[in-house]
Amino acid sequence: MNKEIIKKLIILAQEREVKLAPREMEIKFAGKINSIIGPRRAGKTFFIYQNMNELRNNDLKDKIIYINFEDERLLPIKTEDLDMILDSYYELYPENVGEKLYVFFDEIQTAPHWQLFVRRLYDQENMEICITGSSSKLLSREIATELRGRTLTYFMFPYSFKEFLKIKGVHLERHFEHKPVLYKIKKLLHEYVELGGFPEVADRDSVLKIKILQEYFDMIFYKDLVERYKIRNM
Repeated sequence: MNKEIIKKLIILAQEREVKLAPREMEIKFAGKINSIIGPRRAGKTFFIYQNMNELRNNDLKDKIIYINFEDERLLPIKTEDLDMILDSYYELYPENVGEKLYVFFDEIQTAPHWQLFVRRLYDQENMEICITGSSSKLLSREIATELRGRTLTYFMFPYSFKEFLKIKGVHLERHFEHKPVLYKIKKLLHEYVELGGFPEVADRDSVLKIKILQEYFDMIFYKDLVERYKIRNM
C-alpha cells in the first residue's frame, strides 16, 4: 500500500457522485460496527454509496473514509500497512483528529487480519464503521466470532420484487387496481422469477441478462465456493 494512492482513493470516494436506485434496507449509525454481507453483485457497494450520499447531504463529506480492498492499486495489502489508511486521512484532514468519522471498508475480508484492525479502530477511535464482504467469504458466524459483540449484521440480497417494480417505474401503492398496471406487474413478475433481481441485470436487454447471469454463476461457483472450500476432482 502507498499513502499517496490511499489519499487519492479517499478523495475520489468523497467526491464521487453515483446514480443510485435507493434500497429499502437501512442501517443505523448507533455505535456498533455495521456488517453488510451478501452475494457478489447484490449491490453492497452501491448501498454504501447510498449512505455516503446521505452523509454528504449533511455536510459530512470530509468525515468520510471509503476504501475498497479489492482495488488493485492497493496491492499487495499487508497487515502492517493498514494503519496507513488512518495516517493518510489525517494528513489530508489534520483538523479532524478527534472528530467523529464515518468509515466504510468494502470487501474487507481481502485484508489479512482485518478483524484485529477493525476492532482496534472501534475500541480506540471516534468512528462509525461499516464493513462489507461477500457472504461466501465472510459468514455471519465468523463476523460474530471475530468482532465479539461489537457488530450488527445485515444481509444484502438482490432486489426484492417491490424494489424491482420500483426501478421499472411501477409503484404498488399507486393505481394498483388498474388493469394495465396489473398486466405489467404480471409480466414483470415472470421476468423476476425467471431472471432474478440482481441490480446490474435488471436494466439490461434479454441477451445480455443471460450472459451476465452466466458470468455471475461462474464467478460465484469457481471463485467463492471452489476456492473457499478447496474443492477438487470436479
